[in-house]
Amino acid sequence: MLICFTVIASEAKQSLSLYIREGLLRRRTPRNDNSVEQRAQQLLRLIIDDYIHTAEPVGSKYLVEQYKLDISPATVRSEMSLLEEEGYLRQAHTSSGRIPTENAYLYYLKEFLI
Repeated sequence: MLICFTVIASEAKQSLSLYIREGLLRRRTPRNDNSVEQRAQQLLRLIIDDYIHTAEPVGSKYLVEQYKLDISPATVRSEMSLLEEEGYLRQAHTSSGRIPTENAYLYYLKEFLI
């Protein structure tokens, strides 16, 4: 079974490399630490504000419904995932909402309060 898995993983890696080389798939490029994109910045602010008031993890569907956002919950989840990779959010477990990190609070203070 291990040999089968190794062969499949090797083939998947080769296919992924080919897709990237051919331009069919692009690697996700991290954003600059100093400049969070505008939509992500707005979402981060909403998440932090909400978390401060409720002390509950904030989910994508909740954000879209609560704040009447004109983007889908999937788009919000995608942005939240990027913010998590950048160290601004964390997730207690797979199906939970996100929680701001210390970096998020520092960014919030610097950008919105000071």
